[in-house]
Amino acid sequence: MYCVRCGVELAPGAKECPLCKTPVLHPTPEAEEEYRPLFPKKQGEMSPKPGHGIRILLIALVLLIPAVTVLISDLSLNGRITWSGLVLGGLAVFFVFVTSPMYGREPHLGVIFFFDAAAVLLYLLYLEHYTGGRWFAPFAFPLTVVFFLCLASIGLLAEKKRLPLLKNLGITLFILAVFCVICDLLIHLAFSQSVGISWSQYPFFILFLLGGICFAVDSFEPLKEKLRKKFFL
Repeated sequence: MYCVRCGVELAPGAKECPLCKTPVLHPTPEAEEEYRPLFPKKQGEMSPKPGHGIRILLIALVLLIPAVTVLISDLSLNGRITWSGLVLGGLAVFFVFVTSPMYGREPHLGVIFFFDAAAVLLYLLYLEHYTGGRWFAPFAFPLTVVFFLCLASIGLLAEKKRLPLLKNLGITLFILAVFCVICDLLIHLAFSQSVGISWSQYPFFILFLLGGICFAVDSFEPLKEKLRKKFFL
């Protein structure tokens, strides 16, 4: 330790400088605050959250109330299951949609969409049987498969985050444009027995144009930076 005034080396514990008589201050260390960990060290100190199994059971119990109500009403009025089958099927599809992300610790996005698509297809098949139509195989089945494939593609793009936001948005718009054309073609094939498109050319053109604009903006760095500042992105 040295004197702050003349620089003479001081003896340990000296109260003043032997040369210039400058008092030596020995700062006392501040008392350390008691450290409190932000997270518990041991497992079990916090109450565990309810698992997925309990959540699925609670959702099933909540949906069971309207299901039993409509079933009893239909049986008491008609003596058999008529319109209540539509409600029960809708509740079953809703149950699958809500609970499919809860199967497993980290369910894959493709597995979730597979269960959702299967539930929708089964419900549409029941609708065809209930109405006595023949539209499931030529129209509902391929349209549902294409819809969920497009949805899965968009979801995987958003999940991977390998492309910039504008390019992801542009690809999403391209996928929606193609889906409109496929939907139009399936309508003509299933109900008009012909190959052609009618209304889909308008959303296809608009969506494809918007997707191209997204790619163009992403490639033009000054414009992208200006938009980022303007919209606080």
